[in-house]
Amino acid sequence: MAAQNNTQNTAIVIDSSSVFYIHPLDAGVNQLVYVKFNGNGYNNWKRSMMLMLSAKNKLSFVNGTIVVPILGTDEYKTWERCNDLVISWILFNLDETIAHSVFFLKTARDI
Repeated sequence: MAAQNNTQNTAIVIDSSSVFYIHPLDAGVNQLVYVKFNGNGYNNWKRSMMLMLSAKNKLSFVNGTIVVPILGTDEYKTWERCNDLVISWILFNLDETIAHSVFFLKTARDI
């Protein structure tokens, strides 16, 4: 029996404690805090979002503690995927009018 070539089927496995780890349940877009931000109660909404992002190990994408990797690297692709996920969480937890006003910002930190 010939040895199988597994190089085409290998995938990068990321440690679940990594900021780049995305749990399968994280991929869906849900209202992650009790109310969408509509311009009122910003401090309460912000605190709720910060707690949720911390619990999901993604707070560094909004507080600036993660360094954006070099464009074109595998690490950048992984960072971009996580950044896009955090952006989708933020946008979904904003009132539609506010979400439209920040829709084209490139990073979760910018939003």
